[in-house]
Amino acid sequence: MALPYLDNPATLDPMTVMELDGLVAKLNGFLSQQHTAQGGHSAITAESVTVTGAITAPRADLDRIFQYHRPAALGEWTDVPYTATDFAAPGAGNAWGVDAADILTRRYTLIGQTLHYIVVVAGTDVTGAPPELFVKLPAGLAVRAYFADVCLCAQAGGGNTPAVVYASAGDPVLHVVTMSGAPWTATAADNTTVFLNITCEVTG
Repeated sequence: MALPYLDNPATLDPMTVMELDGLVAKLNGFLSQQHTAQGGHSAITAESVTVTGAITAPRADLDRIFQYHRPAALGEWTDVPYTATDFAAPGAGNAWGVDAADILTRRYTLIGQTLHYIVVVAGTDVTGAPPELFVKLPAGLAVRAYFADVCLCAQAGGGNTPAVVYASAGDPVLHVVTMSGAPWTATAADNTTVFLNITCEVTG
């Protein structure tokens, strides 16, 4: 519906047409403040509003931003489900035994192609003398460019010492090595701990 106008001004005397045109112009000026030319509402400004029916609560997700095909909103933290094979050690006879109960924290958040990943595993076993330990990245992600950072570990019941975590471009796992480069100490006493808190660029 368009704004009001005179349907048949030719049937009226000129003085009446002039008066009515003035009235219609004022009415249109008033209506056009908060209506479109088709009669629909544009912005509405009210000094007060009285509501007699129920008011629907605002949706909690309206202030959340989603990217790409990702199920979690931008910057929200996500727990990684336990999978034993996400933790490993290379080389024949070597293994890193991480049980579900050993994982104190394994969470990540994504902002664009930036991954922030926190992994804390305590009370794990190490079999053999592996040169490094592997931690899989979450959600099928892979590192976009080589990076390295310092982390923390406690081997075979010893005190906390620095270690190094790194990954090459295209790598879907993090590599954790001792600061000296020596092999990891074997233990079956559930007493090796690794703390990772990394930020890196990823693909996926």
